[in-house]
Amino acid sequence: MIDDAIKIRIVAPAVALRNFIKTYWVLSSYDGLQHVQHIVPNGCAGIIFYRLGVVSMSGAGEANAALAGTTMKPIEILRKGQAEMIGVQFSEFGLRVLLGFPADEVYQKVSRFDAFSDKGLMELEDRIMTAANVPQCFALLDSFFLKQLAKTKMNQFNLQRINSVLKNIKACPESFNMKDYASAACVSPRQLTRIFEEYVGISPNDLFRLYRCNSAIAKIRKVKESGYKLTEIAYECGYYDLSHMNAEFRSICGATPKNILLSSQTERGNYSWGLERE
Repeated sequence: MIDDAIKIRIVAPAVALRNFIKTYWVLSSYDGLQHVQHIVPNGCAGIIFYRLGVVSMSGAGEANAALAGTTMKPIEILRKGQAEMIGVQFSEFGLRVLLGFPADEVYQKVSRFDAFSDKGLMELEDRIMTAANVPQCFALLDSFFLKQLAKTKMNQFNLQRINSVLKNIKACPESFNMKDYASAACVSPRQLTRIFEEYVGISPNDLFRLYRCNSAIAKIRKVKESGYKLTEIAYECGYYDLSHMNAEFRSICGATPKNILLSSQTERGNYSWGLERE
């Protein structure tokens, strides 16, 4: 929860979908004010439905729904007045599996549904927009994605390779070794990069950079309690120095670590990080 007038609720998808969808979420805003939300990339694509209010997303403008591909840049959402937004956050390879097209086709793009030749997506948009309530929206999402899962043809070997790399990066987000990751996945570095670009939308190295940045953000958000300094966080997260971390943050977050530190203490609602189920 950001404040009393803006509420975020996180909901788990159907069990069969949890390898491909991290979470559903709903944001409700009642304060009647204008807000600009900076969404920090975390390596996952997502879908947002704007059920109430005037809402626009960088790249898509005002729309009922938009699909945001994996990105290395922050995304801005502008909302005015009362708003209700329903979201889907895919797993790193969930978009490729459930929607059927290569993730790199929507890399760094925010697109309206009418940009895709997909009747099912357009029908889903109509149903979400006319649903009686939020629980019904989540039921519609489960139904749609379960049908998508039933008809998809998954390359289990590629999913295993990606999961192997994800596990290694998450276990050690401060260092990266492409040769070791490729060896563990039983492919060449070039093949592994090609698989990641198709399924995740970005290279393993870029995903590592996002993980490292989000790991640093998590530490910065706790800096007031821990007493850490930004320079210490930079070294602990594997950056060469604070200047290196500053440059990465400007590129990925659109803000410096100091900006994030201050926002985490006073105006945290202006910045959003990847949503995770508890």
